[in-house]
Amino acid sequence: MIVPVYVSHRDKPDQEKLVYALLDTQSDTTFILEDTYRELGLSGTTVKLLLSTMYAENQVVESHKVRDLVVRGFTIELKIPLPDTFTGNIMPADRSHIHTPEVANAWPYLKPIASEIMPMQNCEIGLLIGYNCARALIPRDVIAPQDEGPYGQRTDLGWSIVGITDQSFEDENDCIRTSHRIIACEVPPSILNSDGHGPKHVMFSLQTKIKELIKPETLSQMFELDFIEHSVGMKSISNDDRKFLAILKNVIHFLDGHYEMPLPFREDLSYLPNNISMAEQRLKHLKGKLDKDETYRSQYVNFMTDMIQKGFAEKVPEDEQTCFDDHSWYIPHHGVFNPQKPNKLRVVFDCSAKYEGQSLNDYLLQGPDLTNTLVGVLC
Repeated sequence: MIVPVYVSHRDKPDQEKLVYALLDTQSDTTFILEDTYRELGLSGTTVKLLLSTMYAENQVVESHKVRDLVVRGFTIELKIPLPDTFTGNIMPADRSHIHTPEVANAWPYLKPIASEIMPMQNCEIGLLIGYNCARALIPRDVIAPQDEGPYGQRTDLGWSIVGITDQSFEDENDCIRTSHRIIACEVPPSILNSDGHGPKHVMFSLQTKIKELIKPETLSQMFELDFIEHSVGMKSISNDDRKFLAILKNVIHFLDGHYEMPLPFREDLSYLPNNISMAEQRLKHLKGKLDKDETYRSQYVNFMTDMIQKGFAEKVPEDEQTCFDDHSWYIPHHGVFNPQKPNKLRVVFDCSAKYEGQSLNDYLLQGPDLTNTLVGVLC
C-alpha cells in the first residue's frame, strides 16, 4: 500500500511536507527518507542500525533517530503519531506501483472508491511505516477482490489498492525485480583529444575465468600504494566534468563586481517539461502556511525582499510572464527553521522537485569533486 500523506513534527505542526508513504506490514521499523528529513529541518540522534534484508543480515548502516513525527492522510485531518523513526537513503518502492483513480476505474468493483484515491502527486516516496505503528495500518474497510484482481483497503491514511493491477503483467518485466551489473573503466588520458573527447569506441577485455594468486609481499605493496605522496590530489575527471569545465571557461564573465555563469545544462532545453501545474500546487500549499502563521509570513517576506534588493532575484518582465512554452521551468520554494536557529527562517529553492519523473537538477552537470582527499589534508 502506497498512499499520499502529510508528515510534520509535533512541535511544528504547520510545517508539513507532502510525501508518499509505503505501508509495510512486514517491517518492524518506521523510516523517513534522508532528503525528506533534511527538507523538514529535523534534528535527530546519530545511531548505527543493524539492518537485515533477504540478502544481508545485521548490516551496519548510519542513520538518525527522530522522535515526535506525526502523519495524516492527504484529505484527512486525523493525525497519527509515529514511533521513533530512522532515516534511510532509499525507499524500497517503485512509483509505477502507486495506484491512481484510473486504476480503480479499470476494475468495475473498485469504481466506487475511484474518487477517494488521489491523482499522482509530484512528491517522493518519503516514508516507510512499519507494523510498530499499527494504528496507521489497521484496515478500516475492505473491498474484496474478484477472480485474480486487486482489492481495495482503507486505513486512517486513506484508500489504497493492493495487488497486481496490470492485467498484462509479466514477472520478468517488472523493473523493481531487475538487477544489473555495471563495469566502468577509466579512459586513459593519453587517448583523449585536447577537447576532452576521445574515440567513439574504446575496447577493453574482461578476464572472468582467471584467478590471480597474490603473494603476501605483493599484497603489502598494493596496500602501501594508497599512501604514496605522488598520488595525492590526483583525481580522475569524467567526460561530464570536462564538459562542465569547458562551459565555465568559455562563458563565465565578470559583471558588476561579481562573476556570472550560466546554468551548466547537460544538453539543450528542448526536453525540459513545463512544470507550471506542479509549481502552482506547491504555491497553494505555501500560501496556506503563510496565511496561518504571521511570524512565518513576516520572515518569508523579509527574506524575499532582501533577495530582490541585493539583485539575487528579479521580477520576470511582463512580456515574458505569459510565455508558457516548453522551455519554462518553475522552481518551487518553501521555508524551514533550523533547530539550532529556531528564530531564523531559511528559504529553500527546491531544484530537486520532480515533475513527470524529472527535476531541474537532473538536467544540470554537477562538476568535478574538488574536495581534498584525507591523505592530501594530512600531507
